[in-house]
Parts: sequence; C-alpha cells; structure tokens
Amino acid sequence: LRAHTLDWAFFTFHTIVFFVLSLTMSIFMKTTVWPKSDFFLMLIFFMLFMESELTFIYLMAVFVKRPSLVAVVAPTLLFILATPRYLFFGLDPQDASFSKLVVCGLSPTAFVLGTDLFSQAEKGEIGMTWGLVNEGRFSVATVLLFL
Repeated sequence: LRAHTLDWAFFTFHTIVFFVLSLTMSIFMKTTVWPKSDFFLMLIFFMLFMESELTFIYLMAVFVKRPSLVAVVAPTLLFILATPRYLFFGLDPQDASFSKLVVCGLSPTAFVLGTDLFSQAEKGEIGMTWGLVNEGRFSVATVLLFL
C-alpha cells in the first residue's frame, strides 16, 4: 500500500470515531443541558473540537516517544491549555474580546469559551441557534473558526 492510502485510512477512521462521539455528546447535551440550542450547531461545535484534538495528538507524538508518558502528560496539558478561560471568569461574555481572540489560539480554551457562549444563550432562555452565531463582538462563529 502507498503511504497516502494509510494516511487516508487513519484520517477516515478517526473522523468516523469523532463523528460518533460528537453525535453522542450532542444528543446528551440537547436532552439535558442545552435543550433550546440547535442540535446541528452543537454537532459541528463538538466535531470541530475533536478534529482539532487530532492535531494535538500529533503534536504530543512529536515530543513524547513513550506511550505511558503521553497517558499522563496529554490530559494534564489539555487541562492546562483550557485554564486561560479563567482569566475571563466574572466578565461579561462580550468583554475583553481581543484577549479572548488571542487565547483562542489554544483549542481547549476556544472550546471552553464556546461552551460558555452556549450556556449564556441557554441561560437567556433562547438557546444557541444559527441566528445567534454571529451575535456580539466575541461570537460562536469566532470560536468555530478557531477550532
């Protein structure tokens, strides 16, 4: 087999797995936490995050050669990369939009800030829909672009 065939097989397999996981997460979130939000918007949100985590896995593979070390380092690093969200804790979701754009370069931070936007829309009894994707200076559309 050619090298690109294995690459496509790897990509296709992970895309299918990520789609199933995203579908499961979207169903769970739609039925419990975000009932008013659009299902397909959640599906795209979760799918983009999981695809961005695939690049994180490749990054870990470059720097760490032992799988047992990756099993410890990867979740810790993922948590650390999500913590810049707490710099904005207590601020209005639309405040500090430039600073949020800077930290959205980190995929886990972009994901956490996106979940905040979904939750804010749900708190307002509206839910995140396609009509609200571009609302505000820092929007879900921005998060989706960064993911």
